[in-house]
Amino acid sequence: MSNEFWQFDRYIDGLMTVLSPVQRRVFFSRLSKELTRINAQRIRQNITPDGDAFEPRKPQTQLRAKRGRTRAMFQKMPKSIRQTSSPDGLSLSFSGSAAQIADVHHYGQEDYVLRNRPRLRIRYPERQLLGISDSDQKLIIDKLIEQIQGIA
Repeated sequence: MSNEFWQFDRYIDGLMTVLSPVQRRVFFSRLSKELTRINAQRIRQNITPDGDAFEPRKPQTQLRAKRGRTRAMFQKMPKSIRQTSSPDGLSLSFSGSAAQIADVHHYGQEDYVLRNRPRLRIRYPERQLLGISDSDQKLIIDKLIEQIQGIA
């Protein structure tokens, strides 16, 4: 964990002491929905949380749409983002087969290209799918301050 994120985490923990467990659970539930929406939008646009574009995929002849356009990567993946929240925190993850695909792409691992041809393996470039950007950190702080002001 970077020092910058550690300081952010420590700052948020200090603010969270004001909220009761029920209020934290409600806050994390609302926040997880907002972060899911933001990350899904970034994935559809093929950009990382830092704002950089994903490394483009190699030219594919079989991925042509009906009108000759190549499909963008990860267009269906945002539908499989799962959010969990509790009084202790929240998490965003992928479910089903998308979890394995996301893992390979997020960390730049090696995987089978086709399931029925186990010898054909390829190393995929690292494409960070989920994460927290600087604007997300600002959003979290703003939402937390709104929550605290709502109880005062």
